Amino acid sequence: MKKIRFNTMSWIEAGSLKSSLSRQLIEQHADIKEMCGQIILKEAWQLKEGRTKLVGAVRLNDGSYFNFSRVVESTNSAE
Repeated sequence: MKKIRFNTMSWIEAGSLKSSLSRQLIEQHADIKEMCGQIILKEAWQLKEGRTKLVGAVRLNDGSYFNFSRVVESTNSAE
């Protein structure tokens, strides 16, 4: 397991990767999609077999946050 360090990337690379991972999260996890909130990715780890573990939060419409930890299957756009 290797931690993805967003702070060592350029802001364009980090933003692009976070956006791609957020899209994959929404596509693969219906419970996150149903919340219809802003996704905030805090940490990510590259796992074996093309998977990525994400830790973050969803900011809900009422201002509260739902914290989550999920694994997504990576696609070519995230690599």
